Amino acid sequence: MRAYSTIIAVILLLSFIVIVVAGLTSFSISRLQSELSTEQSQTTQQYAQTCIEEVLRHLKDTISYAGGAISLPDGASCTASVIGTDTNKTITATVSDQNIQQIVTAEVTVTTNGEAINLELTNWSEN
Repeated sequence: MRAYSTIIAVILLLSFIVIVVAGLTSFSISRLQSELSTEQSQTTQQYAQTCIEEVLRHLKDTISYAGGAISLPDGASCTASVIGTDTNKTITATVSDQNIQQIVTAEVTVTTNGEAINLELTNWSEN
């Protein structure tokens, strides 16, 4: 009878240990997924900023630049469009990186001084 009680106690103890380990593993996986998602979101935001900066470089070279596809690292993609007048431009950049999509809109005031084109960022919004 004593052996039977010992076996039951060992089985209960092992069951408890398995439940605790499974719970800790589940918590760890959820935390890692959350950290990965945060990191991917931050990377996508950085890519959006890079995309807008690239559009601004194009505008400084050619004020009539209307946008297009912008190359980004790690398989991310950006499509930018530029609308507006000679003095005010609105840039919309859509960045896709893995499962995350970021849309950024930047408003720019354009001034020219002879051949020089000056751009002043007046508004920035993220969706």
